Amino acid sequence: MNTAAEEKNGNNFTLDESAKDVIGEVINISMGAAATVLSTILNKRVSITTPQVSLRQADDFSIQNFEPAMGIAIHYIEGLSGMNFLVMKQPDISSIVDIMMGGDGTNRELAVDEIFISAICEVMNQMMGSSATAMASFLDQTINISPPEAFMLEINKKNYQLNVNDDEEIVTIHFDLVVEGLLTSEFVSVMTMEFASSLVTKATSVQENSVQQVATQEPQRAPVQEQTYQEAPPAPAPPKGSDPAASLARPWAKPDGPWRVPTTS
Repeated sequence: MNTAAEEKNGNNFTLDESAKDVIGEVINISMGAAATVLSTILNKRVSITTPQVSLRQADDFSIQNFEPAMGIAIHYIEGLSGMNFLVMKQPDISSIVDIMMGGDGTNRELAVDEIFISAICEVMNQMMGSSATAMASFLDQTINISPPEAFMLEINKKNYQLNVNDDEEIVTIHFDLVVEGLLTSEFVSVMTMEFASSLVTKATSVQENSVQQVATQEPQRAPVQEQTYQEAPPAPAPPKGSDPAASLARPWAKPDGPWRVPTTS
């Protein structure tokens, strides 16, 4: 049963189980591409698990499990509309930046200065750029994003920083993040309803068009090959003195009784 929050919102968009599945499928594909990029940057195996999609009011969303937390804002400027925010633990980001700066990733307390912000924005630009490319391929259209923006999050200001109202509905998508030999953690993606609605509408349209094309496609028939026949040569004349009727006998039309050899009179 869907909750009241899953029924209708101001955009007339319904986030039912089907819509959740669509979001999960598309985001799983796009985050898979992002994980590949991060794996290349860190030279380590990276795993981002299957997303868990849920709907809630912005005021009910807590960043307590991520503190100290950082937000990364991604604005979609072509193909999709709205914003997507990643909420990550600042120590996890420090490990990533530490490797980028030549360390081994064990320094989880780097100062969040301009160099730090620049480094993580560069990582996210590559990751989310690859994610947008994968999403564009799935949706069969061009998708462009603005350069990501990174900032520290504060509990009392998080909704303002995420550009959502306290009573506004948002879609949250939780992921488990594993970087081989470095960290096992989690992060969450926060979607505005505008972005979630745009994503589901586009993806559903692609799926419906694909089904329609399969249904209307005529089955291909194998070409009919022209057959040629050769005329059988004339049968040889029966020997003199033989019974003419015997020459008409067929091997599969054996007469009753024993075979008889024609004799001459």
